[in-house]
Amino acid sequence: MNKKRNDSYIEIIKPENDSLVFKHLKKLLDHKKRKKIKYRKLSSSLKILYLDIETSPILSLTWGTYNQYISPAQIIHPSSIMCFSALWDHETKKDIMFDSIHESKFSDMMKRLHSLLSEADLVVHYNGKKFDIARINREFIKLNLGPPDRYAQIDLLQIVKAVGGFDSNKLEYVSQTLGIGSKIENAGFPLWIGCMSGDETSWKIMKLYNEEDSWLLKGLYHMYLPWIRVHPNVAIYEAAEGETISLPTCTNCGSTDVIKKGVAKTKTQMYQRYKCKCCGTHLRGRKTILPKESRKNILTQEV
Repeated sequence: MNKKRNDSYIEIIKPENDSLVFKHLKKLLDHKKRKKIKYRKLSSSLKILYLDIETSPILSLTWGTYNQYISPAQIIHPSSIMCFSALWDHETKKDIMFDSIHESKFSDMMKRLHSLLSEADLVVHYNGKKFDIARINREFIKLNLGPPDRYAQIDLLQIVKAVGGFDSNKLEYVSQTLGIGSKIENAGFPLWIGCMSGDETSWKIMKLYNEEDSWLLKGLYHMYLPWIRVHPNVAIYEAAEGETISLPTCTNCGSTDVIKKGVAKTKTQMYQRYKCKCCGTHLRGRKTILPKESRKNILTQEV
């Protein structure tokens, strides 16, 4: 392991939280308050990656502690990615991938993350469009890695905000409320200080914390799957692999176990509605079922 500390950081007292490691391990095994999440078997044609990163704080010199404006000249070490955890949808909790600046060189860690993103068709995160992916791309640019292969994104924070009315949209609150699980308890900012100073115990807790977030993302994604209206069409990915789409196929999970369920109506057309019996997504056909004789007599307002 790379135990070398970054000289840009100030030597700070390490938190003495060895007992917390065993407390967190015990909590991971305690599923009494958790729901049994229905992890649907999704189409293997769509490679889904759950991703979460943790970043270091900005290290700066200031003239005070309250309501300070910190100019770029006061920054002596910018925030950067400390670690990441990732999980493929078809894998289990024991398969979560983790890498950090404590275990690898920063450039090697970022190259591994670049490779994972290039392999993924869909990346699922929480506030990732504004935070995780933005910071990942910044590091790719700085390392001159170039953009990874194109991938679709689902930001579960945006889905949660659009669908539900939770008192708080934090991942911890939403996951606990839905019975999916909870984030790993930690000492807060001192945990980050411990990691920055190379403390082994701090890094053990950070690894648990980071990995648990990726696992929560999988549970939340599967619970919200029928509510996601911006989901990539799985049938397209299956067709791209040479499969013939001979039956009506769910856009979100790829199941062909769909039933007809009424008629979808627009201002000028009618389409067959379907519902997926596997994930519950509501669907509609692409071919109009409006009789040809009626079509020519249905008008629309002039714009």
